[in-house]
Amino acid sequence: RYPVNPALTTVTGQWLQSNTFSRFANRALTVAVVLQLAFVVLFAVLGIPSVMIVSGAGAICFGLCAYFVRIGKPATANWLLLLALIVNPLSASWIAGWECGFHYFVWVLLPIVAFNERRTTQAKLITLAIVIAIYIAADLLIRPGVPLVQMSPALTRFMRIFSIVLSLGAIGYTSLIFSQTVFEAEQRFRALATTDTLTGLFNRRRLLDLARQEIERAQRLNYSLAVIVVDVDHFKRINDNFGHATGDAVLSNVAQILRDSVRQQDHVARWGGEEFLVLMPNNNQAAAYVTAERIREAIGHFAFETWTPDGSQVVPVTVTLGISQWHAHETIDQAIARADVALYRGKESGRNRTEMSPEKIAA
Repeated sequence: RYPVNPALTTVTGQWLQSNTFSRFANRALTVAVVLQLAFVVLFAVLGIPSVMIVSGAGAICFGLCAYFVRIGKPATANWLLLLALIVNPLSASWIAGWECGFHYFVWVLLPIVAFNERRTTQAKLITLAIVIAIYIAADLLIRPGVPLVQMSPALTRFMRIFSIVLSLGAIGYTSLIFSQTVFEAEQRFRALATTDTLTGLFNRRRLLDLARQEIERAQRLNYSLAVIVVDVDHFKRINDNFGHATGDAVLSNVAQILRDSVRQQDHVARWGGEEFLVLMPNNNQAAAYVTAERIREAIGHFAFETWTPDGSQVVPVTVTLGISQWHAHETIDQAIARADVALYRGKESGRNRTEMSPEKIAA
């Protein structure tokens, strides 16, 4: 016996709990922490403790940003990130000199601010203008000054090239992971648009798109196409007697049985309510009947079990199925309509049975 689990997780629920910017920020901040720790090691080796301390403080700030993102405080993380990416590189530039190139890391703020989905366009433009103004002011004030730490020309040149490579690499990586995050979001939304969230099957819209493709292929290759409509018997009675959660779980389990009972090239969709549809390319009505009977028997023998105040109880579930075969001169809607006619004839004949469309199928 397999218990019916009313606690169903849907794709929609998973998506609503996620956040595009938070996922992007976590990955970018992880890289930022690693880079700052690398600077800590580098300046420890070079014997420049003041810049090493600044880099260590930067690593702590970026780590705190990641923490605030994870606990659901993105606004706090955002302001701390802005502060860190301005104060940290400019402090290092003031200590070691503008020619070391630490100020280039301020540029990393530009894509981060632009990609922040939590800010309006106006707020982004204002923030970008402030960052640019601070950068220009720092260039005017720090560049002419004398560094607190004197480094050799060769070391200064190395640090400048090192800073350019890392800052541009950080900008490129930030843009890359953002584009990947957006692509993943698009994939999720595409899945939501074509998938039934309760059962995980295709929805009606996606099935009709696939049906049109299969009809074009069938016309081109001259093969048959069968349709099976599946309806859960007395589904309202199941909801009334056992509750809607159990009804939903029954539909979810029926969907799984349908997946397990058809071929890999077949398409299964939740057609609406307690009704499902199976599209079987390169299959005729007689072969579809064999599959339909296998589905009917599998569901009839499946032990749907739920829990009531009196203990566990088996939920009796049967299905009625209607079959048709697509004609070369008709649309998929007409083929489905004939399968529906066969389905309702099966309902009128007592349910828990498979009926085939009465029309003669052309050879």
